Amino acid sequence: MTAGAVTTATRIGRLEFPLLCMLLVVLPILEAPKNLALALFILIRVARAIAERTFSLRSPEPVELAVLGLIVAAAASTFVNWPFANGDKGLKDVLSYSIVFLIVYRERYTHAQKYLLAVMAAAGVTVGLIWGVVEVMQGKRSMLELHSVGFVTHSSIYVGVVLVMAMGMALFARDDLSAGDKVRRIHEGRAARAFASEEKGSLDRRVPPGRSLRCNSIDAAKRV
Repeated sequence: MTAGAVTTATRIGRLEFPLLCMLLVVLPILEAPKNLALALFILIRVARAIAERTFSLRSPEPVELAVLGLIVAAAASTFVNWPFANGDKGLKDVLSYSIVFLIVYRERYTHAQKYLLAVMAAAGVTVGLIWGVVEVMQGKRSMLELHSVGFVTHSSIYVGVVLVMAMGMALFARDDLSAGDKVRRIHEGRAARAFASEEKGSLDRRVPPGRSLRCNSIDAAKRV
């Protein structure tokens, strides 16, 4: 890959994570921004793959096979039950969000990025719940629902998923040093070893030839 392609891929890649954060925030509350962030996130990832020329095929993992099976089941259900009120909306939703899942599953996010994604999802749910309470109090809805999620059951599932994710991140997250922290730890370790080596060399220079630090300590104790 040429230097120009690397630069282009890097610039494109910088847009992915902010778009994913935006998607998690607006997913339960705003319909049009949700669709925009979803489309842009997928397009940006495809553009980066083209710039990096990373279209190599590999054997799918069990989780990825399960997601592919979900897409096939959605397509079969749409075909068997066609036509119906929502048309192919359900199939498109399953396909698009499955693609997002596969993209996120293959990425290697840092610990800080994972925490930020969890915070964005929790923030979107919090705003959505407040919005839903206001709509119930105003009489616009008879039951509490997230504005852009739909039915009560869908809203409750979404809230439950985000709640479990947030609790898991809070209770079972492990420390994951960033690249800068790892480099800093390496330099600190080298400096500590250099200091210890210098101290040992200084002590060795103070001891007369043929004698050890232990012998000097014994002689000092006898004099006392």
